[in-house]
Amino acid sequence: MQIEAHNTNQIDWDKPIETTEGLPARLLCSDYRFEGKTFMLVQIEYEHRSTTRVFEKNGTPYWPSEGRLRNRKTKREGWINIFGGQWVGSLHKSEEAAQRHPNAEGAIATIKIEWEE
Repeated sequence: MQIEAHNTNQIDWDKPIETTEGLPARLLCSDYRFEGKTFMLVQIEYEHRSTTRVFEKNGTPYWPSEGRLRNRKTKREGWINIFGGQWVGSLHKSEEAAQRHPNAEGAIATIKIEWEE
């Protein structure tokens, strides 16, 4: 018996996309009609060329041999104030903004944090 893996994460087509191999991709149109169905037409960028592929709305390729899509992770960063007693302040866009915050006076440290969404 063959088990087919399905992507349980839906693609948010309003956000940047890439292949699961990490190749940049972009949505060309969301109403590509083929064999009586509507698909997403996506351009995939390779090192020296680009190609177009047909995908279902959930990121599954029309042709099974093609790679899958996912939303590209976006790196984020911010600054927080750390207080005694394991208390953390709000997230700020810059170190200066964190240090200017009215509650920063009692902070024992201001640190930079990074994450991916």
